[in-house]
Amino acid sequence: DTVSLADGVFTGPGNRELDYLGKAIVVRGMSDDPAVCVIDCGGSEDEPHRGLRFTTGEGTTAVLRGVTIRGGWQSGDGGAVYLRSTSPTFVNCVFADNLAYFGGAMTVRDGAQPLLEDCLFVRNYANRGGGALHVVGEASSLTVRGCTLADHTARIYSGVIALFDGAEAALERTIIAFSTSGPAVYFDTDGTTTASATCSDLYGNPGGDWTGPLAAQAGADGNLSADPRFCRALSEEEPYALMDSSPCAPTGAQACGLIGARAAGCADPSAVAENVPAAPLITLRAHPNPFNPVTTLVFELPRSGPVSLTIHDLRDRLVRTLVATVATAGPHEVVWRGADDAGRPAASGVYVAVLETVAGRAATKLALVR
Repeated sequence: DTVSLADGVFTGPGNRELDYLGKAIVVRGMSDDPAVCVIDCGGSEDEPHRGLRFTTGEGTTAVLRGVTIRGGWQSGDGGAVYLRSTSPTFVNCVFADNLAYFGGAMTVRDGAQPLLEDCLFVRNYANRGGGALHVVGEASSLTVRGCTLADHTARIYSGVIALFDGAEAALERTIIAFSTSGPAVYFDTDGTTTASATCSDLYGNPGGDWTGPLAAQAGADGNLSADPRFCRALSEEEPYALMDSSPCAPTGAQACGLIGARAAGCADPSAVAENVPAAPLITLRAHPNPFNPVTTLVFELPRSGPVSLTIHDLRDRLVRTLVATVATAGPHEVVWRGADDAGRPAASGVYVAVLETVAGRAATKLALVR
């Protein structure tokens, strides 16, 4: 049986904490576009919620396809999805901005063996381990095929994927990049966990990319460690699509085909023809600086296009998104009032404002003194 979800944002009771109850059903967004079919869990510390749980023997024919799950919040495991002793399949899904103690997006435990295919995991957070994925138990295994995992945070055990107590993971044509802490994959210190990788790109993870059992696989079987060159601000609709110059694009030198969940979606602005003048330098200034509690960020765009202006702490954790839009050419001023995205006052300290435009990228440090 197939359940088709209409385009839209589903939230509130009846649209979260979903359970397949052991049935072999396919739940899919009718457009097969996760950008337009969203389950917003609306979770918080006071009201924890997640999207789905699979705990009643579901097999590979239990499928979720073409859906985004965002806003999950759990004080335990699995911010968006929790799996125990099951093997569901996830295809072309997005897991974004979810939070948990372990497994910001998903926990896989007690013999669960899911398949994740063509999925995008971004900006999930774990207070302990597995910013995106937490896998635990010697019979538990995870297959990650054609996925992109980017911009994750995990605090204590860290790792975008965290493996414990004999768990295993297999990476195929997958990107794990730009975590804010820890390695791409965390391996339990008991030495019983392992992982394999083919045609995968692990890059920009502060605790290391090819570590532990993956170390010997770096550079082999199509594996690489190179900037995947996401479009970011060059593509407002698909910031995790690849520039046409990406080593992960199917036109790249590697023979693996597409690596990651999103194909090439923008041109590389640095690929300037010899007879075309270089683009003007993008600058970003702030005044006053130091400040308390308001500062104004000033920049000028040489041409219209997508613009992103964000505030980060010194660990590169996102504090505030000030601008995410298409802007016209010319001078611009944006005010930051010293608060995070939830409206809470930011603590005294040094922050970094990051501007990304079609013409280039700029950053400047800000000193908030309360």
